Amino acid sequence: MANKFPEIKEKNQGKFTKWVKQNMPGKDNCEAAAAVMAKKDDFSEAVVKMANYAKNFGCKSKGGPKQKSGDDVLTKKQKTLPESLQKKIIASKNKK
Repeated sequence: MANKFPEIKEKNQGKFTKWVKQNMPGKDNCEAAAAVMAKKDDFSEAVVKMANYAKNFGCKSKGGPKQKSGDDVLTKKQKTLPESLQKKIIASKNKK
């Protein structure tokens, strides 16, 4: 049985993303998490905990950085295409 990652309480969902947008504009969550973890002493304990969770559970996948899901890369128009074409679009964008 595969290990499930710890769930985020509903009241805490989106907190790290919001913090990243306010404090590290231009970085995605994984880049921000890496930056925070590299300089833990410069950040509050709460931010370090959020960054550590993001790094451990949101930024890992087999073979390298987290791959983007279809919701992250497909335009509204592309989401209406057949699933096989959507998969090709997602695969080509994940290679970049």
